[in-house]
Amino acid sequence: MIVWLWAAGSAVGVTDDHANARRAAVFFMRSAGTDAAVVEQAYFISGARSLGAGYERDGAARWVARRHPGGRISWQMRPPDPGLAA
Repeated sequence: MIVWLWAAGSAVGVTDDHANARRAAVFFMRSAGTDAAVVEQAYFISGARSLGAGYERDGAARWVARRHPGGRISWQMRPPDPGLAA
């Protein structure tokens, strides 16, 4: 199953849709004053065989958000970062 992981400051989440992940990240950025967020695609690993459920990034590009003075938030696509996962 494909999911979207998002992280904004100390908040992280998982959604079923890219747009929902970006909206959640923007909401947290605005409400908590966080300056950056990341949204990336991943696969849900059920853990039925290993008893350890989790998420595995798919290695695709990720979206990075920045909050600018005045509150405007912009998104930019970046190459995958091996250290990021929610």
